[in-house]
Amino acid sequence: MEWPAQIISGGQIRKIGQVAADLEVFQELPDGTERELSEHDLVDLGFRDIEAFKTRPRTWILNVQGVLLKVRQPTILVRQAIQDAGFDPDKPWIAVLRVRGEPKREVDLDYVIDLRHPGIEKLRLTPREVNNGEAPSAPRRMFHLLDVDERFLDGLGLLWETIIETDQPNQQRRWLLIDNYPVPPGFTAGHTRLALEIPPTYPGAQIYGFYTSPPLALKAGHPIPSTQLAAVILGVAFNGWSRHRGDQFPWNPAADNVVTHLALVDAAMTRESGE
Repeated sequence: MEWPAQIISGGQIRKIGQVAADLEVFQELPDGTERELSEHDLVDLGFRDIEAFKTRPRTWILNVQGVLLKVRQPTILVRQAIQDAGFDPDKPWIAVLRVRGEPKREVDLDYVIDLRHPGIEKLRLTPREVNNGEAPSAPRRMFHLLDVDERFLDGLGLLWETIIETDQPNQQRRWLLIDNYPVPPGFTAGHTRLALEIPPTYPGAQIYGFYTSPPLALKAGHPIPSTQLAAVILGVAFNGWSRHRGDQFPWNPAADNVVTHLALVDAAMTRESGE
């Protein structure tokens, strides 16, 4: 298709291409990547190559208690979002909608979330007081991690929790628990429940080693050195790996966090598995 000007907007491309409102428009770039075009984005047609555009169904992302939903409609009921994320919407939840730059607000099950609203990030669930003996099914968030940590953990698509336990009188330990954490080949298990102890002054103080439940074992039967640490978390025994950084790569509070420590965890497991 010929265009009588050097510049064309995303809105004009939509119009001449008769692109439906529920489709997104992308420009194919020479390096193989794509550029999403909004109504007011401009494209320079003055280059020698013919510009190519394509469409795909529009999606919106909503984080529901760590589960990332890809929604193909611009609106979704809170009830539907909770159900699609794998939680029981009939449980007594406190649902809080978080929108960037706005105060958090509680919403009910019939509230319609408009995902076209700028800044919508996540729907947080907290169990209301339950008197029938049922255990809460939502992940616990007893303390906050760094924003970069929480974004990374949410992106893993795994259930994660932060809990505080009293180890001794007037002595508390803070734990990050990650369920079904993948284990490299070479171990007898493919997944484990991973625990990291988060110091009270984190990230000023470094995270040391890691814990797994049940204890990991190698298929080859060889013992794993420096795994004599032990902890009991939520009444379950965990086995600890004593692993730390070398002198050449000390903990840097400005750059290190849960994300970089999980890279150390993965490297330690891979080294022992021989994979």
